[in-house]
Amino acid sequence: MVARVALLVLAVAVIGWFAVAVGSSRAQNELIDLGVPGHGAEPTRERISELADRARRLSRDRRADLAEGVALRRIGDRAGAVRAYERVAREEPENVEAWGLLVRDAEPPLATEARRRLRALVPPVPAVPR
Repeated sequence: MVARVALLVLAVAVIGWFAVAVGSSRAQNELIDLGVPGHGAEPTRERISELADRARRLSRDRRADLAEGVALRRIGDRAGAVRAYERVAREEPENVEAWGLLVRDAEPPLATEARRRLRALVPPVPAVPR
């Protein structure tokens, strides 16, 4: 009897974790959509923040932060976007996408440092002679 109760408790916990994970994934997808012009409703700061918080639940994936930054840039909050990209670059110093977005959106000297870091991670490839 104790084993059945323990198994039931474990099953409920797994189902709960799965439901939160699915909600997190859906929020991240919607957040990514908010960064694409003409793709759904116009984003608002409140909606972006809500989706970013939901997308981060139970997830260490930094794509939610990058998507938050892209959506913030879309509504004209360039400083907020840069802060989001910086969080990712600080947590994942080899994240090429974060450095690339900082090159695009940050002001010097941060943009210059981001360009240097990006070149170190992805050096230019010489042209192949034909």
